[in-house]
Order: sequence, then C-alpha cells, then structure tokens
Amino acid sequence: MLGLPLAFSLPLVLTALVALPVLYWLLRMTPPPPLRETLPTLAIMRDMEAAQQTPAHTPWWLLLLRLLLAAAIILAMAGPVWNPDVAARRSDGPLLIMIDNGWPAASDWKLRMDRAEALVQQAGASGRAVALRATSDDPVEVVPVIAARATEQLRSFQPVPHSVDRARHGPGVQAYLERQPTASVAWISDGVTLAAADTTLSALTQTFGDRVAIFAAERPAQSALASATNLPDAMSVRVLRASTGNATAGALRASDTRGRSIGETRYLFPANAREVTARFEVPLELRNEISRIEIIGEASAGAVTLLDGRAKRRRVGVVNGESVDTTQPLLSQSYFILRALGPFADVREAPRGAPDPYARLIEDGVNVIILAEIGTLTGADLQSLTTFVEKGGVLVRFANRRAAAPNDALMPVRLRRSERIMGGALSWDRPKRLASFAPNGPFDGLRMPTDVTVTQQILAEPDASLGERAWAALEDGTPLITG
Repeated sequence: MLGLPLAFSLPLVLTALVALPVLYWLLRMTPPPPLRETLPTLAIMRDMEAAQQTPAHTPWWLLLLRLLLAAAIILAMAGPVWNPDVAARRSDGPLLIMIDNGWPAASDWKLRMDRAEALVQQAGASGRAVALRATSDDPVEVVPVIAARATEQLRSFQPVPHSVDRARHGPGVQAYLERQPTASVAWISDGVTLAAADTTLSALTQTFGDRVAIFAAERPAQSALASATNLPDAMSVRVLRASTGNATAGALRASDTRGRSIGETRYLFPANAREVTARFEVPLELRNEISRIEIIGEASAGAVTLLDGRAKRRRVGVVNGESVDTTQPLLSQSYFILRALGPFADVREAPRGAPDPYARLIEDGVNVIILAEIGTLTGADLQSLTTFVEKGGVLVRFANRRAAAPNDALMPVRLRRSERIMGGALSWDRPKRLASFAPNGPFDGLRMPTDVTVTQQILAEPDASLGERAWAALEDGTPLITG
C-alpha cells in the first residue's frame, strides 16, 4: 500500500485545522477607534511627537507566526508517527503485535511499550481488532480483541530475565496469516539474535511481504557478560555486544554479597569487535569476595553475572618429603602437582627443610594441604593437621611406601606395605583402566578418561567400609582413590 510516510494516532484531532480561518479573523481584528473630543488644554500637546507608535493592524509576519504555532499544536495533539510501516496502517484486517520481552529488551522497555501502545491506538482509530503476544509465553491460538481491551492487556507485559525463543511462535504466526488474508503482523524485536539458526523474522517477511512489519531496537548495541574467570593475577570478565559498529566504551562494577563495591574497571570495544575482556586487578582476598559483576548503565539480566564458590581461587599448600636434587624438577612429584593446580588455585610450596611446614601453610590461610612423599604423621605434625581438618580444611595425601603401615589417624583406609605391579616382566596382569567413578564421590559426573592405565599401585587393606570410601577404582574393583 503506497502513501505518505506520516500517520496520526488520533486523526480526528486534525479537524481542528478548519478553525484556522476563524483564528485568522480573530487575530486580525483591531479594537474600535477611540471617541475623539477636542479639549482646549490639548493645544499645547499638538506639536509633541509620540514616543511610541501603535500600528492600526497586526503585522503580517506576527499573524503568520501565530497561525503556524496554532497549526503545530493541533498536529502535535493528533499524535503524528513518522514513516509508519505498511502493516501498522492496514485498515482491512486485524493486527497481531508480537513483542520480544527477553532480557535484551529490558534496558529500553518503556520505548517498546510506547511503540506498542501507539500501534494499538492506530489500529483502534481505524476500527481494527488487535491481538497481543509476548515471545516468552507459550504459543497459543491468536484471538483478536478490541483496541481498548488490548491496551489493558499491554499494561501487564513485563520483561523476563532469560532468553526467549522466537522460533516457537513462527509456525503459529504463519498459520494465523494464512487463515486471515487481511491480517497483518507488527513484530517489536529486541534486535538481538541469540541463536544462529533463528530465521523466524526473515522467513515471515519473505513469505508475507508487507503484511509483516519489523520494529527493531533503536538504541545502541547492547552489551552482556559471558563469563568471569579468577586468574592468578586478576578477575577476567568477557563482555559481548549484540552488533559490531564504532568503538564503544563501558564500565563494570564488582561487589560482594552485602552489596559493597570491591572495584570498578573500564572496557573498550574496538571498531567492528563483538567481544572484549575486562580485568579486575585486585588482591586475591578481595577477588574471592566478589559475588556480583554488572555493567554500569545496562538494566538487564544479561548485564549481570553472579559468582558462587566455584569462582573463588583457593589457596593450596604443597609439602614434599622427597630428598631429590632441586636442579632435576621433573624427578619431583610436587612438580606435576604444581603444574596441574597452577591455572586453578593459588599454589604455595613449603620450603624444603622447614622446621614446621604445616603450621606455616596454615598461617598463610591455605584451604587445601597436599602431602607428596610424606610418610606416617606423628607428634606435632599430626596434631596441626588434625586441627586443620577439623576446622574445615582439606587434606590430600599421595600413597607411597613410607605412608604404608603403620598408618596414622589421618588415613581414610589402612594401606599394605606391599605393592601391586601390573604389566611387568614378572607379572601376569596387564595394566588396568579406570572404572566408572563412584556416585557418592567428588568425581561423579566427570568424563571417564580412556587413555589412562595403571601399572603399579599400593593396595588398601580390605574391610567392610572400604567400598563406601572408594571414590575411584580400577576396572577389577581395586580402590584407587579413597576418602
């Protein structure tokens, strides 16, 4: 349908323009001339010139300005809408208004509601029925109602703090347009496509042409937080934006569980970039207190990320009882422990030969203590580690010949002195693979590695509770990790 790129939500107000000629006549009117009376005393004022001349008629430019001002007020009261879409101006069928109300729509929700209300008023002025649907709702049959009722229904719409799926509504909208040849659709889109396979809007416009109008977001590209990682030197946060464009900057704020600000940092999207990384370079103690990170000025659920205990960077202390040359690090068992835990924790190794390494690590506030090549614990060492465990600390021990019998109180199971060798020249057994992890242990749900085999292990003494304490075992049932 062709026409001027201008429409009015209240076109009846335009009838006031017919009053402009009357207004012209009123503005042009001048008061009647005064009654002239000749007084003898006025002769002395005959030769005096007036300080200010009063025109007999209103100047033409002032009259024109007043008329233009009156016409502008009338046009403003009529609710003009520049370049309305064809689907919003069709007057021969019902109008279906679809509204994306996921988290990307929250930041400019009022603008979307104003657009939807204007569409409802336009349809009501044309006598069209209106149907409203939010993409967060379940697809249901479209039933148009009168515009006044649709306005009341529109007030109940709210943005939701999660993503929405447009594809669920695509078949229903298509079926509705096929059943109603005179109907049209106005889709108020949030301008963000979260799935690459989401072609709902493009498919509808290609199939039904000008019967489908898409009202995209008019605000700048929205930003969202993807993930936060507690690195050894900083908290790293990935920031995304919906579309590429010019370079834009923003700021992040980190706070703790009480809402107290821990720090702020800025980020900058280079031109045509969709992702950037921001960093909170604060001490580890403060980083472990961060529970909420948000984009300053972005009012949506996507602009906030909440952190739990998994984001805390734990302190791990390692005590190595080996007496090997420090110039040969690959021969040390603690070398591989430090390399494995380095990306995920703040690892601290007790100095070799320290008189009381356990007390020193506990004073540093470690959460986990790992013992490598440490034999039976006795005396003050056993007492320090027992207190550490009773207060919530975690103790991890690697079995070795020196840790075998006699056992101390901090061993979950009793160990044998002898070793089991599989795959050697004097052994009939082949290397064993791992069995499925126990459902009551910390490894439950992890993917089972298929390339790991065990050729040598220290056995546990069998007893009635051995099966309950086994977190990982070999394929023949022999416990490998106990707790």
